[in-house]
Amino acid sequence: MAGEQKGVRRPVNPRLPLFIAVLCAAIVVVLTWWDGSSNRIANDFSAVAQISLSNHVNTVSFSAVTQFKWDKVYIFTPYTGQTEIDTALGYHWSSSAKNRIAESETESLIVFTRNGKVFQYCEVNRNLGDFESLNSGMSFLFGADNFNVQKNNKTGPLIYTPKSKDATH
Repeated sequence: MAGEQKGVRRPVNPRLPLFIAVLCAAIVVVLTWWDGSSNRIANDFSAVAQISLSNHVNTVSFSAVTQFKWDKVYIFTPYTGQTEIDTALGYHWSSSAKNRIAESETESLIVFTRNGKVFQYCEVNRNLGDFESLNSGMSFLFGADNFNVQKNNKTGPLIYTPKSKDATH
């Protein structure tokens, strides 16, 4: 091919690296904050529960684990339908998480509200812990959300039960 030189590169558009950096940052932000979900909460809660068990304290609370302010936490167990979630919250909450939990036997949905509106939520896989003893839709006020922690068996999930009758539902 006439006129081409081997080993000579075309100059890179100087805006390309900036574009790639902005695109990567946008992807990280979207994945982190998408729809208010944060599975970090579930992981932190489980980790604190494990430490609690190893120190023979056997108690954990969302208010001690979360890094944000909230008024009330709702716990929805597997197979909870959209209508039941909306009724407990007191308004229609449009979230794809409600669709997933309605058909899942392995996920619970933890919803944090502030000023009566959903502020943050997370899905908790039963492998991290199970809220089996709760009626779906039970809620707890900030600071009155203590749970006893116990192991189901040596390899089974942690079981969380309310420490007292703090539930508001």
